[in-house]
Amino acid sequence: MKKSKARKQYDAGEKIRLAGDPVDCYFFCEYGSVTFSKTSHLGKRQIIGFAFQGDYFGLTGLPYFPSDLHANTTTIIQEINLDHFRHLIDSAPEFRQLLFKQLQSYSDGFTELIFSLGAKDAIGKIASFFIYLLMRKHGHGLKEKVIDIQLTRHEIGDFLGLNSATVSRVITKFKKLKLVDFSVDGQIQIKDVQRLSEYADLKMQMDRLGYLDKTFLKSETSKTR
Repeated sequence: MKKSKARKQYDAGEKIRLAGDPVDCYFFCEYGSVTFSKTSHLGKRQIIGFAFQGDYFGLTGLPYFPSDLHANTTTIIQEINLDHFRHLIDSAPEFRQLLFKQLQSYSDGFTELIFSLGAKDAIGKIASFFIYLLMRKHGHGLKEKVIDIQLTRHEIGDFLGLNSATVSRVITKFKKLKLVDFSVDGQIQIKDVQRLSEYADLKMQMDRLGYLDKTFLKSETSKTR
């Protein structure tokens, strides 16, 4: 009998599944992050989404995966047998509640991100993107302000509909303002969530959701004054 779960580690950039592969299991991201992408017939790759630590992903009603799934960093994933996954949905109310909460969080964040792509300028789009990544991470109770996602300026631009020069210019501006910082291994550190949310035009929503409380999102810049 096939195991209900299999635990696997993937290196950064390694494929997990490709679009068109048969759906043989669903996934849980135990550690790291995953990039969803599609590639056009001309060979252009477009990032369309992400999964982070604590996310279930690969959930589709299709018989095949609709997008490519690649490890974005060193990533540990549980591959969950389809029958076992369905059994959990049928028999475990706490699992259904957890999955529903994740889908709600994903939907809310994605709706705001879609709005930012159509209605905001480059500064607002990139600020919203960083806030979106942070909110997805905090949705699983991970309170640190470091996002482990290794995206190039070009890939961020593709996701947001901006050219890489514009992305570089905005990121340089944010670094000078001490809103974000980048480590050599690609980690994004959010230095000042409150000011970044203002650039993203998300301060009101963040206040309502409690993301701007003084306990763990206090501006690091204020500590040095």
